[in-house]
Amino acid sequence: MQIARSVPSVVLATALLFGCSGGKKPPTLAVSKPAPIAIAVPAPPESKDLWGYAKLKDPAAVATRLLGPLTQPMLLSMGLSPSDLKPGSVASLYVWDPEDKPLLAAPSALIVPIPTEGERAQELSRVFPDSQRSAVPQGTLFLLNPATQAKAQTQRESLIKLAAAQSPFDVVLYAYLDPILQKHGATLRELLRKASAAGQQPAVPGTQESVSKLFNQAVDALVELKSAAVAANLSDKALELLLITENKAATPKAEPYAVPDLVQFLPPAHLRFQWNTRDMQKFMDFYMKTYAPMFDSQPPLKEAMQAVMREWQKAGQKMSMSAAVTIGGESFLQMTSIMKVDDGKAAMAAMRNGFKLLQSPEMKKSWEQLGIEMQSTSAQGVRKLHGWPVDRYDYSYKVVKPEMKQAQAMFDKLSNLKMEVVQVGGYLVFAMGGSVDQPVNALMTGKGEFPTEAQKRFPAGGAAYVDIDLQRIVQTVEKQLGRPIGVPLPQGAEVVSAASFDGGPASQYQLHVPKPLVDLAIGVLISNMQSRSRPNDDFGYDPAGPMGPPSGAPPP
Repeated sequence: MQIARSVPSVVLATALLFGCSGGKKPPTLAVSKPAPIAIAVPAPPESKDLWGYAKLKDPAAVATRLLGPLTQPMLLSMGLSPSDLKPGSVASLYVWDPEDKPLLAAPSALIVPIPTEGERAQELSRVFPDSQRSAVPQGTLFLLNPATQAKAQTQRESLIKLAAAQSPFDVVLYAYLDPILQKHGATLRELLRKASAAGQQPAVPGTQESVSKLFNQAVDALVELKSAAVAANLSDKALELLLITENKAATPKAEPYAVPDLVQFLPPAHLRFQWNTRDMQKFMDFYMKTYAPMFDSQPPLKEAMQAVMREWQKAGQKMSMSAAVTIGGESFLQMTSIMKVDDGKAAMAAMRNGFKLLQSPEMKKSWEQLGIEMQSTSAQGVRKLHGWPVDRYDYSYKVVKPEMKQAQAMFDKLSNLKMEVVQVGGYLVFAMGGSVDQPVNALMTGKGEFPTEAQKRFPAGGAAYVDIDLQRIVQTVEKQLGRPIGVPLPQGAEVVSAASFDGGPASQYQLHVPKPLVDLAIGVLISNMQSRSRPNDDFGYDPAGPMGPPSGAPPP
C-alpha cells in the first residue's frame, strides 16, 4: 500500500523534472542588460553634389602608432618631416559629382596640415599644376582643377566646416549614397542585370531570375540608405574597422538584443558566431521573394517550401542561432549549432519537415537538373540524451553530369555526411560531422567553457558576434601541407572578431584586428618592399638599420 501511494508522487516529480516531453529542462541562462546602442555617424556634406570625402585625423599620431620607430624614416622617404604635420591636425580629400566626366576628372579638393607657403606645399602645387592653394585654419586648401575652383566660389566655407567637424575615428571614407543612387541607380540595376544573365543558362529554371532579384534587392537596400562610411581606429591593442550605414527614412531607435551567449557552449572551431533576430518573418519573406522564380518553375517544390516556412513561423518571431564551424580534418566539415526559439517543439517539427523536403522527389529532381545525385536517409529518436530523442540524418552526393566533374572532389568530401538533431526545451541543437553530446551537455550545465573573444571585445546587445580563429586555421593548413607555414602568428594575433549593431536610424558592422597581427602585416610589407628596392647586398643594405623591419618580422 505504501508503494502504491508513492507512485503518483514519483510520477508528478518526474513530470516536473523532465517536462511533458520526457526531457530534462536546461537551466535558465544568464542575460545581461545591454546599454542603449549609440552609433556615431560621420558628418554629412551640406551640398548634395559633394559625393564623398576621406578624412585622416592627426596623421602624425596615426603614423607613429602604425609604424613606431619607422615613422620618421618613412616620412622622410616621402619628402616630409615630422615638423611639417601639425599635432592634432586633419588631412582630407573631397570629391564632387563628376557630371558624366571620368572620375579622375571630377572636381576634387585636398586639405593638408602644412604651411601654405612652405616647401611641401610648393611641391604639391607642382604635382598638381592646375591647382590653386590657399590658407585655411586646418593648413592648406588645394583646389585641384578648374572645376573645383568653380565649386569653391559657393562651397569653400562649408568645406572648411566639414574638415573641422569632430570625428571619433582616425580615418573615415564617406560616400553620400542618396544623391549618387538617385542619379546612377538605374544604371547600376542594368549592369547587375547583365551580370546575372552572363554565362551559360543554369540547369534549374528560374535560377537566373532569382539571381537578378537578389541583385535588385541589394540595390533596393542601397537606395534606402542616406550614406555609408568605412572608418578605422588604431590603438596599441587593435585596429578597429567599421562600416556605418545611415537610413534616409526616419527610423525609431532599436533596442539592444538582451539574449544569452550561446556560443560559449560550443567547442573551439575555425569560425564561431551568433546571429540574433526579432523578425523571422522578414527573413522568410526575403527568401521566398528572392527565389520565387525558381520555385514558380516547380510548383510542388514551392508548395512544400511554403509549408516548411509556415512551420518555422510557429517557432516564434525571435530567434538566436549560434554555430561553430571547422573545415578540414577527417569529416571535412564539422558544425555544431544551438538555436534558441520561442517554441522548441514547433522548431523541431519544422526541422523534421525541412528534412522531409530535402528527401522529396521534387528536391532530388532539382539536384539532378544540376547534375548531382543526392541520397539521404533519416531516423527519428535513435537514442535519448537527457531524456530528449535524438534524430539522425545521412547524406551522400554523386556527380552524374560530365560538365560537373570539376566539382566531384568537393562532393566526395561532403558524401557520407552525418547529422544529429535534438530539441532541448526551448533550444534546437544540431551537429554535422559529429555528435550533439558536447553542446547539449554544456547547455545543461548553464555555464559555457568556451567564451568568444567577440563577446569580450564588443559591447553587449549586438545583432551578431563572430570569432575567426586564425591559429586553428593555420594548424589545419599546416597539417594538410605537412609542414609549417612561412610566417608564424605572433602571440595575441590568434583571433579576429566581428560584430554588428542595429541602432534603428543607423547600423554598424565592426571588425577587430589584434595589433600584433597588424604589426606582422606591416613588417612583412616593409620587408618585401626593401627586398625589391635593393639590387643585391653589395650596395650596403643593412637590415638592422633605421629602415629595417620591426622586431618579430621575418627576414627579407
